[in-house]
Amino acid sequence: MQPVNSILISSANKNYFATFIKNNYSNIHVDLYRYYNAYQAFIASADNTLAFIPGISISNLLNMRNITKANIPVVGLVHNISQPRHFDALKNITKTSTAIDSIICPSESSRKIIENFCELNNLDLKLNLPVIPYGVDLNKFQPHTDKKTLRKKYNIPESKTVVLHLSRINPFTKMDIMPMIRNFEVVSKNNP
Repeated sequence: MQPVNSILISSANKNYFATFIKNNYSNIHVDLYRYYNAYQAFIASADNTLAFIPGISISNLLNMRNITKANIPVVGLVHNISQPRHFDALKNITKTSTAIDSIICPSESSRKIIENFCELNNLDLKLNLPVIPYGVDLNKFQPHTDKKTLRKKYNIPESKTVVLHLSRINPFTKMDIMPMIRNFEVVSKNNP
């Protein structure tokens, strides 16, 4: 695999990602682009090896890359896959992506949703769907192994089942709440 020496980042969060890359990978040049001419200039440069958008809407970059016949992988990132616009983006991506492109999935379930959607809609999924979980700072967050102490601290009887769900629950912008509700039903039946 060719080492990455330059990355194009385009998104509302581009400054955050650029700062992260500059702070952690000083050998990588970062370009922040927002407009068509800048995309075109980036893709035309032979020195660049990767175009990344921290979202699923990578169609514009794919189209530009294909028009210029550049051999640059275009990489996107799934934050969630629950709204019609995400599925519309997938339909567009499957038209122009190639085997060198990727959509990074934060979980196996998000990857399965994409695969199933493409299969059900007879879409040719040429790109890669690597699963790379969101990072957790293990210096700050570690599993607590003494469950009895935690139950005592929070006054939770040992006979009760504890379910912890960490995310922003908002069906309009993030998580679809229905699968979680269905899972709670299954858990409560199995653990009355």
